[in-house]
Amino acid sequence: MTRDDRNFLDLESLLPTLAGSGPEGSLYLIPPAKAGDPWKPLMTVASESGEPPEITATFLKTVRAYADERPMDFNAGVATYLSRVASVPDTGSVSFEAGFNRFDPFYICKIFYVCIFLLAFISWLGWAKPLWRTGMALVVLAIVVHTFGIISRIYISGRPPVTNLYSAAVFIGWGVVVFSIGMEAISEMESDWSPDRSPASCR
Repeated sequence: MTRDDRNFLDLESLLPTLAGSGPEGSLYLIPPAKAGDPWKPLMTVASESGEPPEITATFLKTVRAYADERPMDFNAGVATYLSRVASVPDTGSVSFEAGFNRFDPFYICKIFYVCIFLLAFISWLGWAKPLWRTGMALVVLAIVVHTFGIISRIYISGRPPVTNLYSAAVFIGWGVVVFSIGMEAISEMESDWSPDRSPASCR
């Protein structure tokens, strides 16, 4: 980094801005220099003594361009930063997480579960057999998506499925659905084995 770059960045004036901008300064925005090294928070790297790494300087230049309302320099800085991030070794989990967030399996599951509840409620009024079959098909599809979401979170975070209240709610919901499917399967088997069950009652 040249002396003009250091003067342009004016780190002493930028750091209070970053520190007061909320959680952004604590985000792990600085990629590792080599495979196996961890990502680092922006504030930590920018606050270190000595010359900041090139990627940190690029990011800070981008922040300065945004603050000075220079869109062309800002867009150029973002493009440089993204190209640097794309070249980071072992970004497979990052790409997977981006796709996971776009897919949003737990939101899809919520839609499925609401539809299943409505089908169960309507089945009390009529069309019990076709609505039961449709509901069970949706339950199976929902639990597949739900299971994929939980396994994906384990892979992304590298931690057990329950680490906070949100993940506990997601996991408990999954357990309730699996338990319900098991109870329904047992009930169906007991009905099939019952000698008093007439063929007309079969679903």
